[in-house]
Amino acid sequence: MMMMMMMMMMMMMVSPTYTFYLKVVQLKVHSSSHQLAGTRLDLNLEMQRLSYGNEVSAAFESKALNVAVSPE
Repeated sequence: MMMMMMMMMMMMMVSPTYTFYLKVVQLKVHSSSHQLAGTRLDLNLEMQRLSYGNEVSAAFESKALNVAVSPE
């Protein structure tokens, strides 16, 4: 909160051109942050999908081994 107030006070002391430049930089950082969050979400979903695939595969292999070994 205090940092935000200090930044606002500093922006009042600088020229309008520099203020515009700072706003552009802020928007670029926000956009990059949003993009990274989306990438992280995509990676997390892919990891969950792969993990689920490995669990299903291991369950099938385990069941196949039990069927092959069990004497009936």
